[in-house]
Amino acid sequence: LLKDELIWACLSCGMCYEVCESDVHFTEFTKGLRIEAHKIGEEGVYAHDGTMQSIMRMMTSPGLKQKRLDWITKDLKVKIYPTNSTTQQLNNSKDVIYFVGCLPYFDAFFTNLELNTLNIAKSTIKILNQLGIEPVLMPNERCCGHDLLCTGDIENFKKLAQHNIEE
Repeated sequence: LLKDELIWACLSCGMCYEVCESDVHFTEFTKGLRIEAHKIGEEGVYAHDGTMQSIMRMMTSPGLKQKRLDWITKDLKVKIYPTNSTTQQLNNSKDVIYFVGCLPYFDAFFTNLELNTLNIAKSTIKILNQLGIEPVLMPNERCCGHDLLCTGDIENFKKLAQHNIEE
């Protein structure tokens, strides 16, 4: 069963919950199978021919330098943390951190779909600004690793999680 390519066919979208009257947690079962398959060296192709997983694995590199915030325009009011001034600290009771995740990479990857996913991030900041919030952005955050978790690559998922926690 762990070598069967069908365990990689599920996109873990949750639609099975909409039609299954037996309350079977199929996506969790599938994720568990993938974790076990990964442990024995089996890895199938998840969504997008595995490209996103490759990008996520590259993001686990400790020396990775990114230009994650090049999409920020002057009309967006944000705080960048950490700043060049080491004396500025987050005010834990007031500051809101906005985790942008992989959105800066999706537009490049999905150019044929003309999605402009960065509009999601820009619109989120505009809404927060309308509420009087200047969200904090972290220039060194990495992908959340969702697709790695879904394919059973727990080791690299944990590397990304640890990096983001430290940031």
